[in-house]
Amino acid sequence: MALQRGRTLALNGYVDPIRADQKPPVKRVHDQFIEKGGRFYVCPICFKDRDLDEGELVENAELRAPAR
Repeated sequence: MALQRGRTLALNGYVDPIRADQKPPVKRVHDQFIEKGGRFYVCPICFKDRDLDEGELVENAELRAPAR
């Protein structure tokens, strides 16, 4: 699924404060997604246009151009 701001979900720490005081916190669901092998495909153009650092990507995230 493509998200308009999906690149931020693939950055370390981004989801930590989202719903942190509610059940389930997004961080827990995010971590479970990664643990179960979920992948994040991030648009390299969007990522580089915003001067983001590849070293900040979560596990199982990679820059990948959209399929045609």
